[in-house]
Amino acid sequence: MANNSRCEVCHLNIASEELTLKHARAGVGCAKCHGESDAHIADESWASGGNGTPPEIMYPRDKLAIGCMSCHNAEQVFLKAEKHKPDAWLIAYEVKTCTECHGKHRLPSRKCKWK
Repeated sequence: MANNSRCEVCHLNIASEELTLKHARAGVGCAKCHGESDAHIADESWASGGNGTPPEIMYPRDKLAIGCMSCHNAEQVFLKAEKHKPDAWLIAYEVKTCTECHGKHRLPSRKCKWK
């Protein structure tokens, strides 16, 4: 099981979220997809005003499929999985992302002023 304890301090619901659980059971923690958290923690720190970077800036749409493909074999995903064939070109041209079908994080609403 992956260690996501640094993230769970603020993102309380990730411990019960299916997307996180599935990856954690495979030994893949938050940092594998999102990178090391030191800069994010500093950016989000309520001690420094809590005016963090908006998620759409930190994790832009055009980087989502690339991030997934760093572990999920593109040949398996696009050529051998029948269910992906109709959407392959949409994903390849960034019209559609993996998380549109496979889920994304459902973090609770936060009272935060973005920069």
